[in-house]
Amino acid sequence: MKKLANMSLHLILFLFFISSGSLSNALAGQFSAKISNVEGKPVRDAVVSLTPIGPDASKRKISLNKTATMDQIYNEFDPHVLPVQVGTSVHFPNSDNIHHHVYSFSKAKLFELKLYSSTETKTVTFDKPGVVVLGCNIHDWMIGYVYVADTPHFLKSNAQGEILISDVPSGNYRMDVWHPRLKGDPKSLAKEIVISDSAAYKTDITLLLKKKKKKNI
Repeated sequence: MKKLANMSLHLILFLFFISSGSLSNALAGQFSAKISNVEGKPVRDAVVSLTPIGPDASKRKISLNKTATMDQIYNEFDPHVLPVQVGTSVHFPNSDNIHHHVYSFSKAKLFELKLYSSTETKTVTFDKPGVVVLGCNIHDWMIGYVYVADTPHFLKSNAQGEILISDVPSGNYRMDVWHPRLKGDPKSLAKEIVISDSAAYKTDITLLLKKKKKKNI
């Protein structure tokens, strides 16, 4: 009888954990956006971040504790825009057969990776939110961006200008939008939104962008 009782208890606990997990998943919502320029063409490399706000914000602001990679390929930063969460360690390999000298004077991260070759990989931890502009002391045209978000809910748009962020806990958020060629203050695009488990949040975003600069080699 004791053995049977223990089995029953284990079954009850198992069912409880399953139901708890299902409830947790049910309380997660979905955010999607279509980003275009004023001409209606899709915009890639736009970053949208959803920062939890309200009394339960800290519960929806879990650290991802991940690493990321910003490579250097054909004398360009790859990817051009790299969104990460605060605390992420970014590896800077050099896939070119020449030396690079990576630096940033940005307030969010001031650093310098002196001349190094393809046999080395440097690592930088981004511990403050903000936009970090990357450059190379050897190749002036090399420009890259690390967007450091103070939230785990962020993504950059693909070639079709689409963003889909799944498993966003229900609640209130501040939506921020950024692009390296954005005209005006990014704060003007910020707004409060509500993510619900009952319906997906969809929005269209139009950006006014500066013209692309010509590459001077």
